[in-house]
Amino acid sequence: MPSKQTESVEFVQATAGSEAILDEAFSELGAGHPKKALLAFQKILETQPSLTGLNYLIGRAAFQAREFSIAEEALQRSLSRKEMDEEARLLLAVIHLSQSSAGAAQGSRFSDPLTDAESEFRRFSVSHPADSAVYYQWAEALRSRGSYRTAAELLHKGFLRSDLMSSQAFLSAKEILTRLQNEPAKEVPSLSGITSMSGELAIGAALVALQHHQTTEALLFFERAREFYSPTAFRELISDSAFDPYRTDPKMQSFFTSDRADKSPSAP
Repeated sequence: MPSKQTESVEFVQATAGSEAILDEAFSELGAGHPKKALLAFQKILETQPSLTGLNYLIGRAAFQAREFSIAEEALQRSLSRKEMDEEARLLLAVIHLSQSSAGAAQGSRFSDPLTDAESEFRRFSVSHPADSAVYYQWAEALRSRGSYRTAAELLHKGFLRSDLMSSQAFLSAKEILTRLQNEPAKEVPSLSGITSMSGELAIGAALVALQHHQTTEALLFFERAREFYSPTAFRELISDSAFDPYRTDPKMQSFFTSDRADKSPSAP
């Protein structure tokens, strides 16, 4: 019997120009400027309207900017093109719920927006079992209706499914370590500024100190970095290949091999 052919989906990748605008848009989203991100995503429509996932991204940015009509139009386009349709359907349900919570007119809507949203949350969580964000959205929806116990249970599920590798602070630290591998800093940061350092800057400073053979300073920077990460994340960071050349240093060996690296910030 001839094999049954599956429907092929064409994916359009970003051009160099679109990639630069995407980076700009995501940077604006991360900085809390969804309207600027929306404008950036919409700019890509002028040059590469067929970019895969673009309509969903416009819908997401428009939702965060509370431009609900723009968001709905973009998400409907995403559904019609069968691109990120599960994500688009879920976000549409969240938008309708948000509008109902704000007292917006619902027209001829007969069903409860929360019931609709929960249906989409369940559907999405089944098809994306490792996704943590859906549990956050689900929990926030329930919290808005006073269902705190169930919301807390959902947040715990999200915590269990959260991906360490997608954390902004974790990826930022990895980026800093990688850049320092490529181009080591010329001098070690001053310890006088250690209390104002973020976790990723401190972990980078520790590497710079090791590159300059200043192990005492490196240990102090490590301890500062430890304050910002869970034990699991901190363990993963100090396991980075950037630190491999220093693991056999007699002054650092105990740090890298003993249980010191496993202690939580509050441990004695």
